[in-house]
Order: sequence, then C-alpha cells, then structure tokens
Amino acid sequence: MALCFLLIGSLFTSNAQEAVPFTPRLNGGSMDIRGNIIFAGNNILNRASQADPAQANTAYNGTNNNNSLWMEYIDIDGDPSTFSSSSAEMNIPDPSCSQVRYAGLYWAATYPNERSTDGSAHFNGTPRIEDWFNIKFKTPGGGYVDLTADTSTDVVGDEDDIIFDGYDYNNINNSFKDSPYICYKNVTDLVRANANPNGEYTIANVRATKGVRNGSSSAGWVMVVIYENPSETGKFISTFDGYAGMSSAVGSVDVNVSGFKTLPSGFPVNARIGVGALEGDRGILNDKFALKASTTASFIDLSTTTLNPVINFFNSTISENDVQVSTRTPFGTNTLGLDLDIFDLSNPNNTILPNDETSATLRFTSSGDGYGAFLTAFLVEQIEPTIVLEKRVEDIGGSDITNMGVNLGQPLDYVLTFQNIGNDDAVNYTIRDVLPINVTLDEANLILPAGVTYTFDALTRTIVFTIPQNLILENAPEYSIRMRVKVAENCYDFVDACTDQIQNLAYSTYSGAINTNVITDD
Repeated sequence: MALCFLLIGSLFTSNAQEAVPFTPRLNGGSMDIRGNIIFAGNNILNRASQADPAQANTAYNGTNNNNSLWMEYIDIDGDPSTFSSSSAEMNIPDPSCSQVRYAGLYWAATYPNERSTDGSAHFNGTPRIEDWFNIKFKTPGGGYVDLTADTSTDVVGDEDDIIFDGYDYNNINNSFKDSPYICYKNVTDLVRANANPNGEYTIANVRATKGVRNGSSSAGWVMVVIYENPSETGKFISTFDGYAGMSSAVGSVDVNVSGFKTLPSGFPVNARIGVGALEGDRGILNDKFALKASTTASFIDLSTTTLNPVINFFNSTISENDVQVSTRTPFGTNTLGLDLDIFDLSNPNNTILPNDETSATLRFTSSGDGYGAFLTAFLVEQIEPTIVLEKRVEDIGGSDITNMGVNLGQPLDYVLTFQNIGNDDAVNYTIRDVLPINVTLDEANLILPAGVTYTFDALTRTIVFTIPQNLILENAPEYSIRMRVKVAENCYDFVDACTDQIQNLAYSTYSGAINTNVITDD
C-alpha cells in the first residue's frame, strides 16, 4: 500500500520533525531467514564550481560541510540521456550459494529548487522540476530501466512509494526544512533476474538542488538487500522507512522493533544495524543514534570505532563495519550530506542488547547538527535450529551419479542426509519427498536410521519421513536415509514421454524447542 501524507503547518515548527512516522517496510513487517543484510549506494551531488561543473565527478575527500560548497550533479555513466548518475557495487558473500530474497531501492534529496542562485535565500533560483519521482536503474551488464514512485496502491512485491515530499506547493514558505523528498521502489525481481546479482549498479536522473544555498544540498540512493544462505545462522531482519528531520534544538524520534527473541543466557547476542540519512555534516557535532532494549534502563548512544563517533554519528560517510565502502564511483570519503552506514553492534557482555530480549527502540536525536533520517534496518541473530538437508543419487555400488545419465530399468539409490547445525534443538521434523513419475519405489530396500518412520502415498507419489528428536538435537551427528527406486523399463513405460529428465526434490519442515517458529518446506 503506497502512502500519501499531507503536511500541515504544525509539522514545520517542532524541533524533531517526524513528518512521516517510521513503519516496517518488509511484507509482514520482518523476515526470519538464514542470511544477512547489506547496503549498496552512493551520493549523486558533489562539490564543484560554477566554472567547472564536471569537477563533481572527481571524488571529494576533504573535511568541509556541504553548506559552504558549490554543488553539482555527479554524472559518471557517459550517457547523454542522463543528467546525473553514480554507481556502487553489490557484493553478496558466496553468491553461488546465496539467493536474493529482497531488494529495495531508495532515492532521496533536498530539493526546494533546481538551482539556487542566491546562497542566502531558500527558494531563489530555478524552480524545481516535477519529475523527481522518476529515475533510471541499471543492473550489472544491463541497460537502464525506468522506475517511478507514486502514491497509488501496489501489489505485494511491486511496491513503490513517495514516502515524503517536503515541498508545500500552495505556499513554498511553509515547506519542510530543505524540502526533502524520499522515494522507494521494490527492485527484487530486477536484481534476481541476473544469475549472479553481484556487480555494479547505477542510478541516474536523481534530482536535487544545485549551486550554493543557505541550508545546503544533499542527495543519493541506497539499495537494501537481504540474502539467504544456508550456511549462515538464523536471523530476524526488519527495515523501516519514514522521515525524521532533526534540528539543532534538542529532540528525538523513536523507531520500535519487536517480534524477535535474542539468544538465551550463555550465548553472545549478535546484532546488525543500518541507517540512511540526509544532511549530516562532517564538522557539526551532537547528532546521535541510540538504542534501548525493553529490559534496560536507558538509551545507549551507538558508535563505531572510527567513522561514526558518538557525538557525530551522521557525518557524511558510506561505511560497512567502520570501513569506508570503496566500491563506488565516485568513491569519496566525504559524501557531503549523505549517510549510509551499516555495522555489527558492539555489544560487550550483552550490555546493550541482552539475552532473551524481545523488543528494542532505535532513537534519532540531535542537539547540534541538523539531519534527516529516512531509513533504518535492524538484524539480530536468533536461536533457531538449522537443518541442512542434502540429496544425492548413487548407483547400487555406492558411486555418486548425481546429474549423470542413467539407463532404462536401472536401480538407483536416493540418499537423503540431514543434520542440525543450528543453535536450538529441532522438533517435529519431517522430510517430504515427491518421487519422479518415471521411477518406482522399492520399499523393501529402504534403509532408515533407528526410530525414523515413513508413510507413502502411491497416488501422489509422496513419501514422508518422520524423524525422532534425538537425531535432530543441536550438535547431533549427520544421518542418512537411503531409498531405492527403479527407472522405467522402457520408453513405453515413461508416464511423461516428453522428457528424459528424472528430477527429485526433498523438503524439510520443523520447528525449534526454544524458537517455536515453523520452518516449512525448506
């Protein structure tokens, strides 16, 4: 559901201006997954000069604030049809065993006018151009695709939103500070269209105010990606978007997160937090980002060792785990008003996020630098069983012939191997296997671990194995089920005569002894 927010005068006078309350973005509010979350993004405005606008393509590594600089569009793609463009690489670990489950794209800017011609005035200059909700998006090896954000109702999986537009069309003097806009598009299908989603992504035609103006200009984009990998631990992941304009007066805006359960006593609590914001300056202090667990007494200011200090968290950096993200074009260490930071929470002795915790609150606050937060992400490792189920095909001599050719009438052994590699005991574990239509099951030659039982529905060709709990405890060894089948004797016996493929999949269903969420058809 896309949301349209009407701005009223009172929004423009409060110290902490939460123009749009932060709400969960993912369908259902969160995702339970064995995987992780990463950001890929870049700024699209950079310092230049009136005489040399192309200087914006040269990375900026200085210490100035964007308030004092002449700003122009970055445009690195060499395409005359675009007026602004920048790129960033996405690098999912182990891409051959990972799958993108979600990719959401945000583009954001301060945009009271197209160009400011008077640095002391807010709206003097060229009026804004009203297609800021249209951009171009390019995946690795592909061409540009047009994307649009609007306020109409969307189908799940194809959402696009104008999250916020701070420009008052009836009276520009009542506009939100710096007239920011925040747009969103679900690009999961576009990202997943590539067999290997890693590589360079380019965003073009993002609009923002150029020139020099009182209040400064900033703009950029970020793609939030959640990927699944069976070798990772179970995670609870939730992302939130909205718009909170923090001013130099004391104020705060909270984002509440719930629906998870951290690991029990005796385990370290591992969490990951991400944030996106406009207008955080390198040299202006006292902008902060804090967290409070429901069972702790007070908020604790967050920081990383070097790049995001407690008293200047929003300081024009794009970082991951306290390291500048260099896989961007251009790569500047000072992004002049765009913050995209994602980091593993420093949680010594579980003092910030404790064991057995089920909710927390993230807080934006400032008593100095003004900034506008529009995105935050929260990930926490959960206690969860993780059953790895592997299937291979062997001949009756025990040689692995998975993905190899077989003969008519040949007996085969399907070998199902399972093991719980998670941090919780599993319960109620079943394996569902639908046999291919061109084989028959030899029940007399089933070899099962002790205690495993099964049912077989010949009509649907479905065999269901029920696994006793002692085989799926945490740290239990690997066990195997061996079932013999026979390929059809001749071509006339093939039920599906249009294929010579014999393909077979098996599915796990189980839950945890502590974490009772059901994992179905894994």
